[in-house]
Amino acid sequence: MLEAVVGLVDIPTDYWTLPISFSPPKGEDKQHAILERNGEMVAICATSSSGPRLVACRKDCTTPSGVELIALLNAVGGTGSLVLPRELQPAAEMANRALGGRPLEVKMPLRLYRYEGGPITTTDPRVRKAIEADQPILASWFEAFGRDTGLAPPDDCNTRAAKAIERGRIRILEHEGRPVACAQTARPIANQVRIGLVYVPDEHRRHGFAAGLVTAVTAEALELGASPCLFTDAENQGTDALYRSIGYQPIDELLHLDPEKAPE
Repeated sequence: MLEAVVGLVDIPTDYWTLPISFSPPKGEDKQHAILERNGEMVAICATSSSGPRLVACRKDCTTPSGVELIALLNAVGGTGSLVLPRELQPAAEMANRALGGRPLEVKMPLRLYRYEGGPITTTDPRVRKAIEADQPILASWFEAFGRDTGLAPPDDCNTRAAKAIERGRIRILEHEGRPVACAQTARPIANQVRIGLVYVPDEHRRHGFAAGLVTAVTAEALELGASPCLFTDAENQGTDALYRSIGYQPIDELLHLDPEKAPE
């Protein structure tokens, strides 16, 4: 398995539908399963205690079949909430039925963007790293982000905010001495840095704060020699226009699938 994981990381990022980390967040477990076809890796599934199962596929290989997806999901404990390429939905539904899961429904269509602009020479000086004093407002923003996106917020937003600050991955933009926006970066994976949790409260929107913050975080990733990428709601035209204006281009269409809730 270790040799396979190293091999996956060494493969150019354009070969895969989404970036996957091999290191679990601190205090969490993470599992990986690799699908091989004729001795060649074609897909990988990663799952942790805090999120859905992520399924990445090789773009230069035939999409995994339902039977192959059954084996891949079974290796990480079965079906559940999934994020995978849009074209895998029929195979995912077949695999989910075979593994005894509840019917899947689309929770959110996702679009993966990658930065394809040039060097960034100027960034907003109001962007800074989050500090311990930011924990209360970040906790409230984490919860609001979950509500706005339809994704479940962390069970304990205060603890999640504290951990994010400790890891040094949260950036905040201040305006007139007050935090008005946040974004989170991940450590480089296979020469990619994923930007997420871009949030601006309602009262601070339409002032260019998100653009300034994402531009600064993108520049930070470029300084590491990494390729920045991010996910958005594919149906949100506002974020599509925002990220394109910064220099991001859509590269993949994904789906977040969730099991239907059991009747009460």
